[in-house]
Amino acid sequence: YSITREFNEGPFSSFHSTIKLTPNGETTSLNISIDIKYKEDLATPLISAIQTKGANDLISYCKSYQKANKE
Repeated sequence: YSITREFNEGPFSSFHSTIKLTPNGETTSLNISIDIKYKEDLATPLISAIQTKGANDLISYCKSYQKANKE
């Protein structure tokens, strides 16, 4: 799954996120990538915080889903 968002206003010009699930024996590997293009160097700390929060939120969701769907 991937999504790209483009912004007319704010510190970012675009945001692209990709999530890949790959079978790995009896488990599944999860790969998350985020590419943020920003308009100004001042946005760097904000980007770092957004990436960390986004990745942590997604991992938490995946763990909750896995727990709820255990056989």
